[in-house]
Amino acid sequence: MSDYLWDKSGKPDPEIEQLERTLGKLGYRAPQPRRRLWIPLLAAAALLVLFVLYRRPRTPTGPSFEVARVEGNPRIESRTFKTTARLGVGWALETDHDDIARVDMPGVGHVQVLPQSLVRLAETRPDHHRLSLERGAIHVKVNAPPRLFVVDTPAARAIDLGCEYVLTMSPEGVGTLEVRSGSVELEGKGHKATIPAGAMCGMRKGAGPGTPYFTRSAERLRAPLEKVDAGDWAAIDQVISATDHYDTLTLIHLLERAPEAHRPKLYARLAELSPPPPAAKPDEVLKGVPSAMSAWRTDLEAKW
Repeated sequence: MSDYLWDKSGKPDPEIEQLERTLGKLGYRAPQPRRRLWIPLLAAAALLVLFVLYRRPRTPTGPSFEVARVEGNPRIESRTFKTTARLGVGWALETDHDDIARVDMPGVGHVQVLPQSLVRLAETRPDHHRLSLERGAIHVKVNAPPRLFVVDTPAARAIDLGCEYVLTMSPEGVGTLEVRSGSVELEGKGHKATIPAGAMCGMRKGAGPGTPYFTRSAERLRAPLEKVDAGDWAAIDQVISATDHYDTLTLIHLLERAPEAHRPKLYARLAELSPPPPAAKPDEVLKGVPSAMSAWRTDLEAKW
């Protein structure tokens, strides 16, 4: 007998060869590598995203404001536009380094969105309009009744009282409000500040508005005020010694916020610059009685 069946030596029998060929078709085969199904799936997902973006309406179906391109290539919902476009509720308007856009609000005013900014239309209805400045800067001109238009920022809310102002906000949540005409009210984190024309106020995420001051006093007051606004009330003496006759704006805000131990020196300096009206009795002011503080503030506001 051939040794072919044992060790593949010798000449194989033709019948055995035929049997091997037949059984070979039924033998074990190593599995082939599976196709990477995630590749076509990823491609399909990308096509779906492009389809959704393409199908997204270019014009909002609900309330909106017209946006005009002033310079560069501003974008609404990531889309550029040649001349004008509509900004719908919840939609974002974004500018890069050389871009400027203007949001026109009929019966209210307009907002110029400066370079490197991101603004969102948060809400609009006949009796209330609200933008959200997430970063960058805007130049606002409003001729509407007080409190009709507001701007939210990560640090504070700017409530328009009929005015013109410039509002800036960094990506870290640090900003500044400078009022050029009228007045603006800033509120946030339990603090409130009224900023008249010619004044400005800093703000910080998590702390709300700081203490306002007139721009002509910035060189003298900004540094010590930043310390006080950060909680270092030991710097209050630096602020008081730097105040001039038109710095009652700063002093009344500090008096409203100061711990009780610091109120007497603030009261003395403020009374020196502008004596309180009869309704602002000294003992009530030092205790922070709201009616007394309001009476003195109203008297001072007429002089700003």
